[in-house]
Amino acid sequence: VGDGRVRALHVAEKPSVAAEIAAALGGRGCTRKPGHSPYNCIFEFQAALRGNACVDNVVTSVSGHIMALDFTEQYRRWNSCSPLALFEASVEKCPPASSVDIVKTLQEQAERCQWLVLWLDCDREGENIAMEVVDVCRKVNSSIEIYRAHFSSLVHKELIDACENFTAPDQHAADAVDARQEIDLRIGAAFTRFQTFRLQPKLGELSSVLSYGPCQFPTLGFVVEKYWQNTAFTSEPFWTIHVSFTPSSKNDEEGGEEEEEEHDASGEESGVAESVELQWERGKLFDRLTCLSIYERCVHNPEISVVHVNSHQKTEQKPLPLTTVELQKQMAKEHDMPAVHTMQVAEQLYQHGLLSYPRTETNRFPRLFDFMAALKAQKPDSSLGQYADTLLEGNFEQPRGGTADDHAHPPIHPTKCGDSLDGDERKVYECVVRNFLACCSHDALGEEIHVQLDIAGEAFHCSTVVVKQRGFLDVMARRSDSVWDCKRALLPRQLREGEKFLPNVLEMREGVTSGPRLLAEADLITQMDSHGIGTDATIATHIQTIQSRGYAERNCDNVFTPTTLGLALVEGYRAMDLELSQPKLRAEMEKEIMLISTGSVDKSTAIADILRRYRRLFLQVVAQAQKLDESVARHFPRGSQRQQHPTGEKDAVQPDGQGNDSEEEQPHDAHITKRERRGAAGIPPSATDKQELGKCGKCKQPMVLVTSQQQNSTVRRTLVCDNCCLFLPLPNKGSLAASTVTCPLCNFQVVTATSEQGKSYSLCPWCRSSPPPPPTSDFGCSSNFVCFTCNAVNCPLSRSLPIGACPRCKDGSISVRASKSGSLFLGCSRYPACSCTLGLPSCVAHARAMPNAPCLHGGCRQHNLCRVFVTLNRRQVPPGTLLARVACFGGCDAEMNDWLLPRSFANFWVPTGAIGVPPRCANNTPNGSGQDH
Repeated sequence: VGDGRVRALHVAEKPSVAAEIAAALGGRGCTRKPGHSPYNCIFEFQAALRGNACVDNVVTSVSGHIMALDFTEQYRRWNSCSPLALFEASVEKCPPASSVDIVKTLQEQAERCQWLVLWLDCDREGENIAMEVVDVCRKVNSSIEIYRAHFSSLVHKELIDACENFTAPDQHAADAVDARQEIDLRIGAAFTRFQTFRLQPKLGELSSVLSYGPCQFPTLGFVVEKYWQNTAFTSEPFWTIHVSFTPSSKNDEEGGEEEEEEHDASGEESGVAESVELQWERGKLFDRLTCLSIYERCVHNPEISVVHVNSHQKTEQKPLPLTTVELQKQMAKEHDMPAVHTMQVAEQLYQHGLLSYPRTETNRFPRLFDFMAALKAQKPDSSLGQYADTLLEGNFEQPRGGTADDHAHPPIHPTKCGDSLDGDERKVYECVVRNFLACCSHDALGEEIHVQLDIAGEAFHCSTVVVKQRGFLDVMARRSDSVWDCKRALLPRQLREGEKFLPNVLEMREGVTSGPRLLAEADLITQMDSHGIGTDATIATHIQTIQSRGYAERNCDNVFTPTTLGLALVEGYRAMDLELSQPKLRAEMEKEIMLISTGSVDKSTAIADILRRYRRLFLQVVAQAQKLDESVARHFPRGSQRQQHPTGEKDAVQPDGQGNDSEEEQPHDAHITKRERRGAAGIPPSATDKQELGKCGKCKQPMVLVTSQQQNSTVRRTLVCDNCCLFLPLPNKGSLAASTVTCPLCNFQVVTATSEQGKSYSLCPWCRSSPPPPPTSDFGCSSNFVCFTCNAVNCPLSRSLPIGACPRCKDGSISVRASKSGSLFLGCSRYPACSCTLGLPSCVAHARAMPNAPCLHGGCRQHNLCRVFVTLNRRQVPPGTLLARVACFGGCDAEMNDWLLPRSFANFWVPTGAIGVPPRCANNTPNGSGQDH
């Protein structure tokens, strides 16, 4: 600098963080100008720094890593060398094309600066990016002084405090990331090229690159292992005795005043007798006759005797401070939010200054953490501010301290009020805030009551918790099935030993055992974390990778199932008796990388040791590659049977379906059993074929309704055509029957579903899974597609076809709709913006649009609402009434007018005369007294 002043270059990891740093340090005196990269601008200001009263400060940013590790040019092409050579091939770090402009900006600014201040994220990845920035800047200015800023949030006070506590960058942490990058590159490239070269010819067009990653395959292994346990499970019927009773109001009165207070403290309404269920000590029996014998003995002597009542104090501890893994698990459980999306949202909230750094393994707050300031920041929040206020007024309690500390960041906590947030940002933010407030609250206290009872010599018990101090439960409630849930029925305290009474319900029930539940995302995160697969920052990415690679998928029940390709690969490696899909190998590698980050192990030594182990495994895989071939052949028979003529041409399939070799031209799934096909569709072996239900629209063969029991004891029903390998989900509740109607869109036989309330509706199995596109922009199809929501003109069951323009708003279209209760009405497509509705008479059982039908009454063309074909309920109309006809709801159909309330017309039409009078139609009076045409 010409005048002798110091010039400092500050580098942040993201543009938004750079803007916050410039605002905190430079205030209003900050100016902004573009850099070589259009996304990474430059901020300039003068401010005091490190004891210097006037320092010229320049703040800019990178966008993550500015260097990429890759093989040198001679090894980058796939056919340039053997995959085995990649374990020792030379590698280099170069800036990718996306970082070239960022590097230019850094070097241009570093040439004129004496200080380089690194504001990268304070984790191992951030340290590695920091060292990349140092290397780039020292190429043009070898004498530049390096300083590392440490911060956990973008609160201005914390950023200013960070300027007073600069340290040196952590070279060991950066080395750990370099080691992981090199190991993953070499192992991943070697196995990926081997898998692809070996299996791609067998899979044909089914796959392109078959990638392998030392983290993604153990992650896939967890999914496959649980899937195998689930499919191998065989359900067994069992029998149990179910007993419940309702305590008498007489006993309630004897509880006294103290009893009343305890009920009130737990949040229960006094005076309401709740049914109490008893648990049989035997649990369940797998022999029906034995259970029946015991049940008959209980029926002959059903009197319940209270044998013993005891109680003890119970404490529910408040949660530990929030870590990254716990945040991902909570969002997956409560909101079914994928972990990768959770981290994206949390990162945005951090960059906006609303949360602390969201990637941390620490579950205890530092000793000098300012809890009062964090709580005061939440007071303006409309939903949680009042609770924060109660903590500030004296209910605050020091949070628990866990055992994990990454010595980089505190637990995730809010830094500002986010009352204006909505959508996913609000969900993630509120999860963090509730956990923080719960940490600062008291534990929940209660009294657990356990009662032992006897019926004819059979032991039963029941228990509950009377909540005396809710504590953190007021802001972070437990699951609804928890004993701490205040909505659960309380066990009456007034039960006394020796008391006797009769049950309300005493019955023998039958059930079926259910297999292990498939892994939900929260379960998968727990498995990965406990086995050391990935880090808090990479777990979400590995889960996303196995899905993007086509090895696993997350189904509609939010659980993971392996794809056929994923099953084939894992099964092949398991057959080799190797640990490639097991967590142990990667966990050991993560431990060695951790030792590098602490300086306990030399980077080069650790890399060589890990690559030596994987190279040995690679040679074993090559030697046993036939087992991988066999696994793929079992799962992809068509690919494994692809053969060629001596001329190099594939066997062609003749137009009549006959090939040159009948054995080669069998269907691709000819060797897959019915059970295997159904298992691939998620139907367990314990599923039963209940009945034939309609015909397939493709092969015209009967389809079978298959019923299976899920892990949560719900019933899953699937319509199966084994001939076409079709698996179409149907409603899990109510009764199903085949209709006489065939869907004109897909030729599948329509199914009539009747709900538990007795309401019937039609649905096409194929259209329900693959809804047809709407013919107009006014109407769409929901995910639960049923025939009365169909817009198809040629479908006799459709209702949603527009009848005509809305008479009120003129912009929407009127169609037949159904309320949640099943009653029919005419409504506008612009609802709720337009509330134009007309309830149809209760005698109308079915109604659908007839867009091309003329008005039979000749007088309502101006209103265009005559085109409704109705079917009337025989029991609700006079004898001799025509039960099926085209009706007019424009005011000229005398019969319909008699069944409609005048008020209905007033709500439907924009009145032109007296309120409640429908528009006049030719040759008809408003009340329908004109001559019936």
